[in-house]
Amino acid sequence: MQHQSRRRTTTGDARVETLALRETLQRYRLLLGLLASAASALGTYQLLRLLLLK
Repeated sequence: MQHQSRRRTTTGDARVETLALRETLQRYRLLLGLLASAASALGTYQLLRLLLLK
């Protein structure tokens, strides 16, 4: 009985850790997406400027 309850608490802890990890990954993915779109916009702007200056 005691062994089963201990296993249940460890799986619960693992589930909580997995959820926290997933939230952190989503947050980083959002930040990376924002950075990527900003870099893309900046690259497009510089490319247009180069083309217009020629």
